[in-house]
Amino acid sequence: MGKVNDRDRELLARALREGGLSVVTHRRQEAIAAGVIEHRRLNRLCKEGLLEEDRVRGDRYAPSGELRYDYRLTAKGARAAG
Repeated sequence: MGKVNDRDRELLARALREGGLSVVTHRRQEAIAAGVIEHRRLNRLCKEGLLEEDRVRGDRYAPSGELRYDYRLTAKGARAAG
């Protein structure tokens, strides 16, 4: 693992405080741009072993639904959070 940048460290610290992170990528079949970008960032942290994808909730194809991804912090991520 390389050095964790400040922005990622803030995300990891927030996950440590809140017990995990959650991001909504789709609502009523529409993509939410900020959510999609955040989802990519969190997936990158998963590949580095700092987070784990906990679960995926919802159905983006439901007329009033949303697609939400939940992540939890790994032990490696907790150490990197400071």
